Amino acid sequence: MKEGIKIWDASRDRVFVNRPFLLLGIADGPGQAMMNGHVGHTGAYGCRYFCSVKGRHKANSPTYYPALLKPNNYHVSGCDHGDVCGRNLAPGTPQEYLRYLFLVMGAKNDAQYAKHRLETGISKPTLFSGLSRTLPVPSCWGGDLMHLVINLFELLTGLWRGTLACDPSDS
Repeated sequence: MKEGIKIWDASRDRVFVNRPFLLLGIADGPGQAMMNGHVGHTGAYGCRYFCSVKGRHKANSPTYYPALLKPNNYHVSGCDHGDVCGRNLAPGTPQEYLRYLFLVMGAKNDAQYAKHRLETGISKPTLFSGLSRTLPVPSCWGGDLMHLVINLFELLTGLWRGTLACDPSDS
């Protein structure tokens, strides 16, 4: 992309060089994780905007959920942090991303890699870091409103009808 892309313009009978700029990389949740090297929405730090909210999981379950409020009688080690105010959330910065990426990439063994991956939400470098004409990572990632809207409608409908599938021990 540094040299540009040569394109034939038949209407002018000439070749010109186009230097595209990637403004925003968007995909659904799983696709986004593949593109940006993130752990995905079920990871401890699963926010696609690279915010600092750590998820919570049920005991003995590997799936994290981005619950801002701590459930009643919730005592899971590593996830029992206090409530998080949604008004104060800020996306991660390119500097934070690079610092965490170097931490993950510098792991000496599989155990250290797994630890750093859990602590940062990064599983691998993204190919988009190599593009010269784009917003810096993680600023170049967009949201996925389609799944948010579909899932929210389904959850609220089940909640209002009293048919929401849940664990009886949920508080």
